[in-house]
Amino acid sequence: MDRIELIASLAKDANSLVDCGCDHGYTAIKALKSYNVSHCYLLDINEGPLNNARNNVAKENLSDRCDFILSDGLKNFNEEADVLVIAGMGGLLISNIILNDYEKVIKFKKIIIDAHSEIEKLRANLISKYFVFDNEILIQDGKHNYVIIEGHFDLSKRMKYDLLDMKFGPVLRQNQTPLFKEIIRTKKKHFTECLKKATDETSKSKLKIELAYIQMLEGTNK
Repeated sequence: MDRIELIASLAKDANSLVDCGCDHGYTAIKALKSYNVSHCYLLDINEGPLNNARNNVAKENLSDRCDFILSDGLKNFNEEADVLVIAGMGGLLISNIILNDYEKVIKFKKIIIDAHSEIEKLRANLISKYFVFDNEILIQDGKHNYVIIEGHFDLSKRMKYDLLDMKFGPVLRQNQTPLFKEIIRTKKKHFTECLKKATDETSKSKLKIELAYIQMLEGTNK
């Protein structure tokens, strides 16, 4: 299963899905065709990608089950929907989209996030806003590894996530899949080798901190 298929599968049986930053529209198409999603709202900040999505949806004869909205994040979205997908962009941009329209975001029953960078900062921002991590899935698609986050906001309680949860993911560090363990081993080896070659104290300090996090993670798994 590739990344887009996985994201679409997590929205299975939803009445409505919002794909914020829809790009080509493939996630919505897969959700509509294969996972019994009834309706999709495809949002993008640029006309070009939105038109590409519109054309791709039309080729699949799914136009009657989609709405296309030119929007900076969720700014121009004013409907009700079950599932929000924000995928294929950096963690800080995703954070900004969520924080800029927080009152809209907290209404979604399920939020599916696929950040391609700065995921630790994203987790920290989500945790500070009462996000509940229902699931995290680590998937290898081609030569790249992706973390797909599935969750929701619950303002009635603050989950007790710690520093290691923010760093490695609360569900990922609990499940300890073979791919997760392999990535941690690779990082540990990389940081260790870099530390041996480092000459300035700033670099050494940063590398020691990263290794300390991994040692803490390993300690909690014993």
